[in-house]
Amino acid sequence: MTGATEVLLFLLIDLAIIIVAARSFGALAKTMGQPAVIGEIVAGILLGPTVLGRVFPGLPAEIFPPEVPLRPLADLGLVFFMFLVGLELDPRLIRKEGRRALSISLSGVIVPFTLGALMGVPLLALNNGGVFAEGVRHPPTGLAFSLFMGAAMCITAFPVLARILVERGLYKAPLGTTALCAAAVDDVTAWIILAAVVGITRTGSAAQASGAFVLTAVFAVFMFTAGHRLLALLAKRYEATGRLTVDQVAAIIVGLLLSAYLTESIGIHSIFGAFVFGTIMPRESRMTRELTDKIEDFTVVVLLPVFFAVAGLRTNLFSIDSPSLVFWMLLIIVAAIAGKLAGCGLAAKFNGYSTRDSLTLGTLMNTRGLTELVILTVGLGMGVLSDRTFAMMVIMALVTTFMAAPIVNRLMPRREMVRVLAGGDPEPMACRILVALGNPDNAHALVEAGIRLTGTERPSELLLARMIPTARAPEFRSGLRDEESQVDRSVEAMSTLAHQAAQAGVTARAISFLSDDIAQDLAYVAATQRCGTVLLGWHLASLDRHAIRTLVHRVFALAPCDVIVFVDRPEPGVQPGIGRQVMVAFANDEDRTVLDIGERLADSLQTTVHRVGRSGSGLSDQVDVAVRESAGASVAVVAVGGMWTKEEAFGQPATAFAAAAQCPLLIVRPL
Repeated sequence: MTGATEVLLFLLIDLAIIIVAARSFGALAKTMGQPAVIGEIVAGILLGPTVLGRVFPGLPAEIFPPEVPLRPLADLGLVFFMFLVGLELDPRLIRKEGRRALSISLSGVIVPFTLGALMGVPLLALNNGGVFAEGVRHPPTGLAFSLFMGAAMCITAFPVLARILVERGLYKAPLGTTALCAAAVDDVTAWIILAAVVGITRTGSAAQASGAFVLTAVFAVFMFTAGHRLLALLAKRYEATGRLTVDQVAAIIVGLLLSAYLTESIGIHSIFGAFVFGTIMPRESRMTRELTDKIEDFTVVVLLPVFFAVAGLRTNLFSIDSPSLVFWMLLIIVAAIAGKLAGCGLAAKFNGYSTRDSLTLGTLMNTRGLTELVILTVGLGMGVLSDRTFAMMVIMALVTTFMAAPIVNRLMPRREMVRVLAGGDPEPMACRILVALGNPDNAHALVEAGIRLTGTERPSELLLARMIPTARAPEFRSGLRDEESQVDRSVEAMSTLAHQAAQAGVTARAISFLSDDIAQDLAYVAATQRCGTVLLGWHLASLDRHAIRTLVHRVFALAPCDVIVFVDRPEPGVQPGIGRQVMVAFANDEDRTVLDIGERLADSLQTTVHRVGRSGSGLSDQVDVAVRESAGASVAVVAVGGMWTKEEAFGQPATAFAAAAQCPLLIVRPL
């Protein structure tokens, strides 16, 4: 390679190859129920000597020649990634969870760190017999290597863990918040230990590194005092103008880069400065959220895949080429799993968690993901890890991350998760109705219908449920901030609906969580909370919308109780009116569920039931009669017409009647 133009051409094609590989394998990992970061790490390994170089020797070096500046881009990607990780760590978690979560956190650090440090003693000779990165003059000392192994063992990938909790809706449950708190403490502790390792390795001894430690402490104090105040002033400026200007973005990025520069100059890696800068950003300001949106896309699409590719080019799994190395690799994996499982799991058990929840917590804390790869890459670049130890630790990171989601799903199936999210085991009630809220335009009318359906039975409860479809956020971030705020806003909005029910003498309980399958989760809520009825809302204008029809039909098929669809009209919902009866259409004496619902509504509205249809005339004539009679009714009740089909909303005659009825309509799918 001779000129700058050729270097640029290689850089452009290399970036295209890396991005396509990362996105493709990331998507494949998602289809397998895994975080996308697993697929992206694997893509990097496939582009290196392990696969591509094995099949076509020398090809990785030809595609990614050393003159192409991929490694500086990868280092820049780490700086921005650690900034985003710092944004995700919320000190309020520790204050919120208190002493119990802190004890689990510390145990989750001490046990794996001790195991890793002890393993470093017999592994040192094996590590020092491998190939080190270019420019490394001396193999690591026993102290540096043992400290590094301990730090690498006690890490938990906070962003990936949060992503798993968000997707399963557990982050609001006590188990989820405890896991997040423990992961936050674990990561901060691991970074502090790693900083010590970097200082010792670069200076040669702990005594010589003391100066770097003092300067690092001064830097941290400055950032958490003056630095935080400066960013708070910038946030106030943003609130005053209402928008994030280019100058503000530039100021924050310059601050980030200077922080990374200072810690690198001190002798502690640049990622620590970026991490600290992320932790001091104003968390409540919309400026931080908007800035994150601007930074994360370029980071996740371009910079991090370059980091994966560079790490993959330095990973040769065939360096593990003897039975003894395979044995040590398996021992490392077992020690990593056992350290977190025992440290966090036993501490959780002693703090009152069940055996299942303790095992779940220990499994979640084993998620190491991209954060582990960051530590390993730092160790490889500093000369603490040789090629063979690096390869063994990469496999450990992949195995512990890959196993988390399947084991958690096994320990806590979705039905059990929904039971926890819905509030656990419910109190006995004479009548409990699950009101599935969706469109805010008919929420009050839907709740009113639920109140009327309780009739005169007391105590009665409305379970107000709002399912939020899961947004598949980038896997290196948790997506926690945006989705958590959605749930919080949802619960807050339902407080007025709960007050509406309370004024009618009916208790109401609001639940909201993220869902990958709304119909299935509604069915699980109905089953675990012992609901007698599921009440769904449906706008008249939505009768032909396929998505809504599919959702309703799936609830019909899955719900373990009666399902009622409330089709509202432009007027207010189910209201009492002088001389206005409850109309029950097309029901005979065998349709007891439909008749019982009509009588319950009539009791609540203090009126009577009027039955129409089921005469000897044809179906069309019956529908015409029912439509005319509906003009004088408060509400009409009709059962679904046989087995519903894709072409129809509810089958006949319910669909034809729903389209033309002149009063609010309850369409019943009896159990």
